[in-house]
Amino acid sequence: MKPRLLVVADTYYPQVDGTLRFMEEFLPRAKKDFELSLLVPLFGKQKKLQEGIPITFIDTSRWISLSGYALMKLSWKNIKNIRKAVAQNGVLFIQGPALISYLATFFGQRYRKRTITYIHVIPWELYEQFLPPLVNHVVSFFVKRLSIWLFNQSNLVIVPYAGLQQELRQSGVHSPIEVAKLGVDITRFTPLDQKESLRKKFALPPEAFVIGYVGRISAEKNIAVLIEAYRQAHISNKVLLLVGAGEPATMERYRHLPQVRVTGFVTNVEDYLKAMDVFVMPSLTETTSLATLEAMSSGL
Repeated sequence: MKPRLLVVADTYYPQVDGTLRFMEEFLPRAKKDFELSLLVPLFGKQKKLQEGIPITFIDTSRWISLSGYALMKLSWKNIKNIRKAVAQNGVLFIQGPALISYLATFFGQRYRKRTITYIHVIPWELYEQFLPPLVNHVVSFFVKRLSIWLFNQSNLVIVPYAGLQQELRQSGVHSPIEVAKLGVDITRFTPLDQKESLRKKFALPPEAFVIGYVGRISAEKNIAVLIEAYRQAHISNKVLLLVGAGEPATMERYRHLPQVRVTGFVTNVEDYLKAMDVFVMPSLTETTSLATLEAMSSGL
């Protein structure tokens, strides 16, 4: 009989990000060895990551969001559903960093479940990006203390690079830590010498110098710094190509800037990368950026 594995995440469709893309790769492989179920937020369209995997959806607030992600409603129903999902499974695979994953870790410790935590982003650095300067350091301090305590409830913490392992040790994480490096599909993300056809497809000037970014259009990605750097760059016939989605007001504001293109969500990221000359990842909150690895694989 296969062990029961509950995959917990604070993101789900239609919010496609690095964590969700990681799960898209992970679940088909894990299905061979585990009886899987998901515990994820209900953001909207209930698309399934993998057919045949039961999902527990957690209601989210209509009014409170962080970087475009609706936060979990603080309700007894939600807490009960998280507790029940944890109790019914033998192993937890948790990817945060927000309230669903934190509560799942808490109940995992309470019910003595084997818990594995994958750290896609450093929580206290992430939350510091969204709050006013007068309170962000205080909130970041408490988020750091809570996160470290929860990491220490895990049987195993997985990180994408060795440097983060050292940082967590210095911060007080004493649970076992293993490095599992991320990778990309090098048959999908390949260099392209002739860019003309793709630039024509995307209505980009054929002779332009295209500076590109792939990811969420949001505060934690530091897009404002990229915009300012682009403005100051002494490059003739330049275009800034922002591939990704985010808060509508922010996307609309950037669309009105001269020679800035904002695509919204796309499924053919590899084609946009092949149309670029230079790739930039301005984010200050990445651990390992999948978008950057894909750009490197594309020869940028």
